Order: sequence, then C-alpha cells, then structure tokens
Amino acid sequence: MTGREYLIQIRDTDLNIKCKEREVLRLQQDIMYLQAIDYSKDIVSGGQPITFEDKIANIDALSNELMREWSGYLRERERARFIINAVPSAKQKSVLIDRYINGYTWEKVAELIGCSVQNIHNLHKRAIRNFEEIFKKVDSI
Repeated sequence: MTGREYLIQIRDTDLNIKCKEREVLRLQQDIMYLQAIDYSKDIVSGGQPITFEDKIANIDALSNELMREWSGYLRERERARFIINAVPSAKQKSVLIDRYINGYTWEKVAELIGCSVQNIHNLHKRAIRNFEEIFKKVDSI
C-alpha cells in the first residue's frame, strides 16, 4: 500500500464511520415510532414484524461494529498524524491533515490555508511525495 492509499483509506474509514453513526441515529429514531402490536387483528402472513426488540438488537449490533471500527480508526489516524508531523513543511502538513484527517474538500483546504485550489493541488503533490518517503521508512520498521 502506498502512502497516498493509506491516507485515502483513513479518510474513507472516517466517512464509513459517520455513515454508520447516522444509521444508528436513524434506528434510534425509528424506535420512537414503533407502535404496540395489536394481536386481536387479523394476522397478515408473508413477512416478519419488526418489533422493538429487533430494533434494539440492530442498534446493539451496529453500535458494537461501530466501536470496533472507531478503535482501529483512531489508532490508524494517530499513526498517520505521527507520519504527517514528520513532513518538513508546515503548509504540506496542513494540507494532509485538513484533507485526510479532517476530511475537508479541496476548496475548504484552500480557504483554510489561504491559497488557490490549484496551489493546493501543487502543494498536495509535494506533500504526498514527502509523506510517501516517510511512510516507506516507518512501514518497513
């Protein structure tokens, strides 16, 4: 895996975690709308009723998965931050942290650093080159 692929994996993991957090929130909100099952009515066959217990089980399973992913993500994010901090240029560090750790768009990174988007892309190329060199050294240890 290259250094850039590693950074992209960290950013993608963050997006995946945020998506699962929204899913847990949605499941929690769904519980608020569940109504008690009225067993006196005719039973319609062909499906499984979604009960309160089913929703709780889904939330528990997803929450456990989320916690495992968070744990691994935090470890890898700190490792990436350690490698990024070894990059010599402060602007290059900022580009890498804002893009891959904070997950900002290119436009937002340019705004934060005070450069044009084109300058950010050029700065990013140099930052990735420097990160790759450090990543290879750290990865071989």
